[in-house]
Amino acid sequence: MGIRVDAGRAPSMTAWLWEAIHVYTHREVHGTVGSQVTLSCSFWSSEWISEDVSITWQFQSESSRDTISLFHFAKGQPYVDEEGTFKNRVEWVGDPHRKDASIIIRNLDYTDNGTFTCDVKNPPDIVGKSSKVTLYVFEKGMLGRGSACDPAPLRGGRNSPAPDSQVKEPNRTFAALTPGVVGTDPNGLRAIAMGLE
Repeated sequence: MGIRVDAGRAPSMTAWLWEAIHVYTHREVHGTVGSQVTLSCSFWSSEWISEDVSITWQFQSESSRDTISLFHFAKGQPYVDEEGTFKNRVEWVGDPHRKDASIIIRNLDYTDNGTFTCDVKNPPDIVGKSSKVTLYVFEKGMLGRGSACDPAPLRGGRNSPAPDSQVKEPNRTFAALTPGVVGTDPNGLRAIAMGLE
């Protein structure tokens, strides 16, 4: 927050965009049972990266309203959940000095379908929104079969389509991929091989 004084007017409180921390993740990530995914998270801060920078990753299962904390970075040290469903499956691969807050989730399971939230604070720069990424876990060999626009992620071991799984976004091209065909991911970032077992 800043105070702005205009000639002839009373002071007013103004939020300066350049003083807020900005956190970025992909909108969604796909993986297969038993594989691993990187949940990328980057941030921009108006301040130098302080020794007090903190990073938190939380998870909300698609079948629950409860949110659990699975990773925390504070005072230069990563802290991974040593209990719960993510025990021994989370790896810190980020580097706050490079403005990277990414983690890897290993040995994916159907119960990992849900929303992951990345939150970063860099005192005194603590104002800003966290960013969310939705993870869809598929059966091995299923990813890439049929329409790339309408995959049917498995939930709890059953085959059911994701809610609102038709992707409708501007400036993105989707095509049906078959096993062995190399395509471009929805973000246009890299070539990927789809549906290979």
